[in-house]
Amino acid sequence: NAKAMLRGDGTPILLVACENITQRKEAEDALRQSEAYLAQAQELSHTGSFGLNLATGEAVWSRETFRIFQCDPATKPSLGFVFQRIHPEDRDTVRSTLERAYRLAEDFDHQYRLLMPDGSVKYLHSVARAVRHPSGRIEFVGAVTDVTMAKEAEQRLRRSEAYLTEAQRLSQTSSWAWDVHRQEFAYRSAELYRLFGFEPDQ
Repeated sequence: NAKAMLRGDGTPILLVACENITQRKEAEDALRQSEAYLAQAQELSHTGSFGLNLATGEAVWSRETFRIFQCDPATKPSLGFVFQRIHPEDRDTVRSTLERAYRLAEDFDHQYRLLMPDGSVKYLHSVARAVRHPSGRIEFVGAVTDVTMAKEAEQRLRRSEAYLTEAQRLSQTSSWAWDVHRQEFAYRSAELYRLFGFEPDQ
């Protein structure tokens, strides 16, 4: 920093102050690198972070949260926008979960669906911690994960199991797995009981 001044005799002089800001710059660089790592980790895990003030409906989102909600990062996120995206069948459940968490100042953990503009459905898992400020204001800090792929895989597995069960019933075929080490069944299909005339609790 420099400042031009005049001496008592009118001669101009320049006062210069120098400060070593190496540590501050290194800390800023480390912070930027840490933020970049966090953003990449969130993108890889499909997990975004958020801050939420339920009293005002204001929210702060990470870059990945904007991606999950398919929202332009230039727009200001809000609770109203979130409810526009939440699947109509899940809105009441989400609303009651948030209201209870706010009323009791407690953490929440819930799953819900988003109905996207193109008609597709996303499954989300959201967890948040209630933070009470000295002024009494309550805010939530949390994470939201896109679990759509896992949910779809689970649904395919259930459907496959239902088809297998029905096919075994129609063909009067059973399947089972025996754990040799433990000397017990590891798996028994429902048809096994019918074929041998046992009740499932036997």
